[in-house]
Amino acid sequence: MSNRRYFIKNMTTLGLLGSVPDLLKAPPFTLAPSDKIWACLLHLSYNMWEDHNLIEQMVPGIDDNMISRMYDENLRLSEHLWRDALKKMAGEGMNMVLIDLGDAIRYESHPEIAVKNAWSTSRLKEELAYIRQLGLEPIPKLNFSTSHDTWLGEYSRMVSTPKYYEVCRDLIAEVTTLFDKPRFFHLGYDEEMAVHQKYYNYVVVRQNELWWKDFYFFVNEVEKNNTRPWIWSDYV
Repeated sequence: MSNRRYFIKNMTTLGLLGSVPDLLKAPPFTLAPSDKIWACLLHLSYNMWEDHNLIEQMVPGIDDNMISRMYDENLRLSEHLWRDALKKMAGEGMNMVLIDLGDAIRYESHPEIAVKNAWSTSRLKEELAYIRQLGLEPIPKLNFSTSHDTWLGEYSRMVSTPKYYEVCRDLIAEVTTLFDKPRFFHLGYDEEMAVHQKYYNYVVVRQNELWWKDFYFFVNEVEKNNTRPWIWSDYV
């Protein structure tokens, strides 16, 4: 397991390389075209932001984009648009799709967090088979940042407690199985700052050693299922 200094050093190096294309031409960074990831992030769940639906009352005149972030107890999904997006991705030659699952699945381990009309696990598996038929590699995403975990329901207010760890462990294990041990598992983990929770009813931010403790908890849970953890890089 990497220590913090090693992690930051490597993430910083990757960030620098991304801004200097010429360096990518030299080994070991050269990749065959078939090895490159061209992916799109699709939200099956949209309860990643405000933990209530009163934003219009709190901020008069707020724009439609912010209004769309409000919590909704129902699944917000156009299945026609979902399928069209997948077909378009495959048609353009993309090879991967990240699926932000959140509370859009009625997990067998924790069905209590599902929104109304959430997909069953069998429905999800059918959709994953369809995605693979299109030539796309489905990768799961569960965002465990405290700025984006409204989907966890009551457990989003139990961060860093024994019950929280238990639920998160269960969800990671179940999703890994549902996706047939995917190459990657995206953990989100971005924007965990108070400024990103400006309009939330309940604000929580992990800092210092607690942030790292929980980060390594999630990394360990993913790795013990023989999958590679993936996060947004904004913390570095």
